[in-house]
Amino acid sequence: MKIKIFMLLAIVLFLSCKNKSQSIIDCKGEIKGNIVTLEGGIDEGTTVCAIDTVSKMIYTIDKFKNGYEFKFIVHEGIYYIYQEQDAENENKKTIRQKGYYTEYMRLGLYKKEGNASHKPIPIKVECNKKVSGIIAGDYWGD
Repeated sequence: MKIKIFMLLAIVLFLSCKNKSQSIIDCKGEIKGNIVTLEGGIDEGTTVCAIDTVSKMIYTIDKFKNGYEFKFIVHEGIYYIYQEQDAENENKKTIRQKGYYTEYMRLGLYKKEGNASHKPIPIKVECNKKVSGIIAGDYWGD
């Protein structure tokens, strides 16, 4: 009798966990923002990426609305957003550079003088919610 009750409880628990995990997997949210370019234009090969901080899965966009706007539809989670483009280093070699969404970008200091953190800001995406105002492109950090 105890074994039958235990088995029944185990089945109910398994089914309830399965339903919850499936709804989490299907649950998505939106990240919207703009990019800032180093030379005032978008180079061919410029991309914006959203990297999931847990799974390390990277979502990439290379087409921008109105020239500078991007939008990701991603699973619920925490993400870092960065822009990636080619640039020349001091030895005149082409390197791939990343410019993250940081406090420096959030405060608009790329347009004016000022000090702020260049550390990437984690973006929390919740089910059926939108996060907007993200500005990728902090190439000025360390």
